[in-house]
Amino acid sequence: MDKPFKVGDYITVSSYTGTVEDITFRSTRIRTLENSIVQIPNSIMSSVEIENSSEIKKRRYCLNLELVTDTKTRKIELLKNEILSILNQNDHILKDSISVHFTDVVGNRLNFTTIFYFNTADYAEFLDLKEEVNKSIIDLIDRNNITLANNLQAIEIKK
Repeated sequence: MDKPFKVGDYITVSSYTGTVEDITFRSTRIRTLENSIVQIPNSIMSSVEIENSSEIKKRRYCLNLELVTDTKTRKIELLKNEILSILNQNDHILKDSISVHFTDVVGNRLNFTTIFYFNTADYAEFLDLKEEVNKSIIDLIDRNNITLANNLQAIEIKK
């Protein structure tokens, strides 16, 4: 019999996410993030996809920055090189997972995407590490006078 999870695992089944509290012959009991209990019949559990987050060994981070369209290519290269430097100096980042690229021109913004993995499975630590990287990148953007695009649209009304 397939056993994709055990008591104590953190899983997602259909629209429910939480910690497995009990597995019986008939059903599986999950405590959700809202602290409620969901009882799912095992007949349903055997026919749906189950994501077991307890098996995570590393955590992926994808950061999308949107720059204004008049950002000069030298600033884009500087941003790329400086972000690479920040990430390569961080002992919690898997170096072979780092990808930093100017990816798209969409409307009035230039998309800049950074993807990498932290070598932690702990979610709280992951959030702390993300915050540390985000602050470093915001400082970098500020120091180099790089402007992030916003989603505001100007509407001109002519009479």
